Order: sequence, then C-alpha cells, then structure tokens
Amino acid sequence: MELYHYCELWQSVDEALDSLAQFFPGFDFKSTLLKVAAINVLYWTQVYAMVEVAMHVHRIFWKVRQHPFLPIS
Repeated sequence: MELYHYCELWQSVDEALDSLAQFFPGFDFKSTLLKVAAINVLYWTQVYAMVEVAMHVHRIFWKVRQHPFLPIS
C-alpha cells in the first residue's frame, strides 16, 4: 500500500474511476458499458469483446438485485 502513495499514475486512474462511478452510479447497461470500457483502457486489459463483457456484467448485477441470496452462475 505504501507504493501506491508514490505512484501518481495509479492514483489518477483510481480518481478517474471514482469520478465515473459518481456520474454513473448504477449498473444499467449504459453505465456498465462505460465502466467496462474505462477499465479495459485504463488497466490495459486488451479485452476486445467489451460489449459482450458489459452484457455479462450487467446480467450478473441484475440477477444479484433480483435474487440477492442465490449463487451466481
């Protein structure tokens, strides 16, 4: 954790993601797609199927909201 304080780039990335979460607080599909795209770019994950990943994440959060005590599959 101490290394984090010396790396301004990591701090900037975290602040950018925090700002995105404040402007798009939920996990509707548009918000989820923006968050997936931002993480993909900022963390250099190189996921090419971002829309499909966003759809998957959106479905997971939708299931959790509908049935919070069931296992996610």
